[in-house]
Amino acid sequence: ETPVILMPFRMSSLTDPLQPLERKVKLGLSVLEVVQHHAVPILLSTKSTLVIKSPWLDLIKELAGEGSLVVQMTLITLVKRVAKILEPYAPSPEMRLRAIEHLADEGIPVVVRLQPLIPFINDDPRDLEDLLDHVAAAGARQIIVEYYRFLSWSDLEIVARVADPQVLKLLMRRALWERYPTGVHKRPRSEYRLARYKIVRDLASRRGLLFSTCREGAYALDTAPDCCGIHFMKKYKLRPTLREYLENIRDRKFVSAEDLISIPLVGLRRKLLEHYKYLEHYVESQRYTRNKLV
Repeated sequence: ETPVILMPFRMSSLTDPLQPLERKVKLGLSVLEVVQHHAVPILLSTKSTLVIKSPWLDLIKELAGEGSLVVQMTLITLVKRVAKILEPYAPSPEMRLRAIEHLADEGIPVVVRLQPLIPFINDDPRDLEDLLDHVAAAGARQIIVEYYRFLSWSDLEIVARVADPQVLKLLMRRALWERYPTGVHKRPRSEYRLARYKIVRDLASRRGLLFSTCREGAYALDTAPDCCGIHFMKKYKLRPTLREYLENIRDRKFVSAEDLISIPLVGLRRKLLEHYKYLEHYVESQRYTRNKLV
C-alpha cells in the first residue's frame, strides 16, 4: 500500500484501449476488473462506443458509482467527411455523441477531448460552436483542447487529404508553426493557439462546460480544477504538474517525491521520480516561457 495506489491510472494515452478486437479478447474489460479489485481510480480515454455495451458499461457504472472513474471521449469534428479521413476506423461522431449521452444519463462523468485541433481543418469558430452545442446537449461536463503536433512535414500528408488547395497552402506555411519547447515536434505558434483556445473557452463557459488545455501551461485560461477531469472522482492522489511547481502549490492530494520512496518496484519508482526531476529542470532552466501563455 503506497500513495501510488490512489494515483489515477490512464487507460490509455496513445492507443485506444477498446479496439474492435476488444469484443473478442476483452482485455480492456479485464483491466477494469483489476483496477476495481485494487480500488485504483481510472481515466478511461477512448473513441469506442463499447463503453455503452454490456459487460463494459456494467463495470463502468460500478466504478463511476464508487467515484473512481471518468470517461474521456475523443471527438474532434462533426463533419462526416473530415472524420472519415482523419479517423477512418473510429465510430462516427454521431455514434460517439449518443455514447456520451448514454453515459451522462447513467450519471457517469464524461469529459470530451477535442484533441487534436488542426489549423483551418477543425478549428473554425462556427464549427467549434456547433460541436460544443452538441457536446453540452449530450451531457458532457468538461472539454479538453490541444493543438496538433508533428515531427516531420510529411506528417501533414493525412491532414492534406481533407484540405482544399488554399487551406493546404496555409497549412504548409512555416511561419504558422513553432518548435515544441522540450523536443523536436512542431505545433502552431502560441499566438494562434491562444486566440483559438480563448474562443473555445468562452463557447464552453456559455454552455456550462468546464474548460482546460492540455500540455500548454495556459492555466489562466482553464476553468476546470484540473485538465483531465480527475476532480470528478471522490478519492485520489495526483502527481504535481508544471502548474503546481510554478505556483508553488502544496496540497495533501499531491504525491511528493518522498512518498515514492516506499514503492517496492524499482523500475516504477525510478520512472515516477524522473517526472519530478523533469519538472524541476524545466522550471529552473526557464525553458518554459510562461509569460507567453497568460
